[in-house]
Amino acid sequence: MSLADKKKALEELSALDLSKHPSDQIHSLIGKLGKYGVIAHTFVPGQSIIRARPNKPGEVFSKVSDLSYKPAKHNTLYQRASTPEKTVFYGAILPPTIREGDLDNSRVTGTLEVCKLITDKSITEGEERITFGRWNITKPFQVVSIVHNSDYYEGNAYLKQMAEDYQKFISAYPSEIVEESVMISEYFSEQFAKERIIKDYEYMLSAIYAERIIHGKLAGDNTIGGILYPSVRTLGKGFNLAINPAYVDNCMQLVAVAECTAYKKGDKIISDNDKQAIVRAGQVDFKLESIVDPKVHLGRDRVYKELNNNE
Repeated sequence: MSLADKKKALEELSALDLSKHPSDQIHSLIGKLGKYGVIAHTFVPGQSIIRARPNKPGEVFSKVSDLSYKPAKHNTLYQRASTPEKTVFYGAILPPTIREGDLDNSRVTGTLEVCKLITDKSITEGEERITFGRWNITKPFQVVSIVHNSDYYEGNAYLKQMAEDYQKFISAYPSEIVEESVMISEYFSEQFAKERIIKDYEYMLSAIYAERIIHGKLAGDNTIGGILYPSVRTLGKGFNLAINPAYVDNCMQLVAVAECTAYKKGDKIISDNDKQAIVRAGQVDFKLESIVDPKVHLGRDRVYKELNNNE
């Protein structure tokens, strides 16, 4: 396809009525884009990914699978990087280099993504439990990086650096390939940066794009393990990951678990560490033990004292 044809395909994607769930049309139009340049990021042993999962009332997680990917049969909605037909592992990471002013805690990203006390502005006071799992990379694998939303560059130096590195890499190719690659990358970066999502089908463009990458193959028959994109909840300061389940099973290991409680009063929120567990290789179950160290665990009374003092 020519540059004009690819531009037309993107325009047709934007014109689709997503409420009609036009998944076949989306797949077809994305397929028409053909080959274009993307950024591949490699994860290596020694790096960690944080998975956050909210607990339902009375729910306690005790299995490695509880903090892994959702079984496909339970994945019924479109999400930012997954479709009802496929499931992925969602996690959060920090950039390899942290600069002054950058977000320096991936648990913050996970909390902002899943905590209703934060996402639901109508809640003015309450408590919510969240469990975090730290997964270590055991074997290297690659992901595609979504980096071309310039609105996020100010708060994420690493994101800006990746975009600049991409520009240097792609500039060695013919001008038409450069133009169409940047055009396509910017288009889907905008889809991943959508903020006001009301219905799940509004995620269809980014979700199906992610599905084709995570569960498909890029040039050279090289399977990609996932997709890396800026977290909308952190205004692009943190990164989220969506990973193919096969790579979780073969290239990652759960090593630690922490159960926390988020407390909210007014516009103040405090997260307290309640329980923890170390997970050894080969374990399928774990047992959370209460944290008693007052330097790590505040307790409900101390938390509310702090919240009330901040009024």
